[in-house]
Amino acid sequence: MLLLRSSFPRLASFSVLLLLLLLSAESDAHATQYPGLAGLGANCTGIPKILSYHVHIVYDLYSENQVNAALAFREQTRKDWADVLTPDCDGRYDYGRVCLIYDHPLNTTLLNGPFPSGEWSMFTPLPFVERAVQYFTLNRPLSLSFLLHPNTGCEYMDHSTSALWAGMAWPLNFDIFKNGVQTNEYGQKQGNKGNIVCLAEGTRCGPANDQNLSSKCCAPLSCSACSDGVCTCA
Repeated sequence: MLLLRSSFPRLASFSVLLLLLLLSAESDAHATQYPGLAGLGANCTGIPKILSYHVHIVYDLYSENQVNAALAFREQTRKDWADVLTPDCDGRYDYGRVCLIYDHPLNTTLLNGPFPSGEWSMFTPLPFVERAVQYFTLNRPLSLSFLLHPNTGCEYMDHSTSALWAGMAWPLNFDIFKNGVQTNEYGQKQGNKGNIVCLAEGTRCGPANDQNLSSKCCAPLSCSACSDGVCTCA
């Protein structure tokens, strides 16, 4: 696991994270999405395909200042990502769009873990990962931790050896996962409707005032059709 402590320069943290990325009922935090399809999909003893990513902002529920900072940052994120953000998701997987996840009260821990702390999260399809790394590394309040991990179905690996932290790395409860065993994303595959790898024609891809934040359009499209402050793939 990569640990980037908050004492490091933020820009250096972003550079390291980006380099690694390029190389590479009741709310239950990670309930099995497709229990009827168990046994299909990921190779959890090898190198599984990355379907999507989760962004987590992690904070101390016993610190009123951290809770307030986390909730305020969530609303700031909503504003800063308004050009591509879609309505909130009530689950965690296979949405095919950028969405803030709301599946538990944000002043409580997730039922059954893996977080021992407060957290809020964002479902991040592959075309938006580079933007997410830039944004959350450089813009989060320093009192909060940022966790980025892939979703492959191999949840033990996703949250441990494949996880990237900026700020303090919180200890997670790995008892809910199984090392080397697929525990989610059964029957899913990279590039399907819920796990897109590029943005189709007409899809919002970034703000018109900062092309550095544009996301990957499907070839031969580019993020170039801009109006009213928002660009789409054309």
